[in-house]
Amino acid sequence: MEYFLGQIVAFPYNFEPIHFRKCNGMEMEVKSNQALYSLLGFKFGGDGVDFFHLPKMEDPCEGISYYICINGLYPQRN
Repeated sequence: MEYFLGQIVAFPYNFEPIHFRKCNGMEMEVKSNQALYSLLGFKFGGDGVDFFHLPKMEDPCEGISYYICINGLYPQRN
């Protein structure tokens, strides 16, 4: 299954699946994540020049966490 860049998914894992990062507000470099930055911008934090933050989301219940796709299909726009 392929995911869209920036897509948020709930997984019942205690590890980060390949191409995903936990939605815990992690800081990311704009320079090395330009496609993801083009979708998220700095709306979740960061300076918008050198770095930006991933969304920070609380786990919906014990054993389930939210993860964001950081390497996937770029969503097409009309």
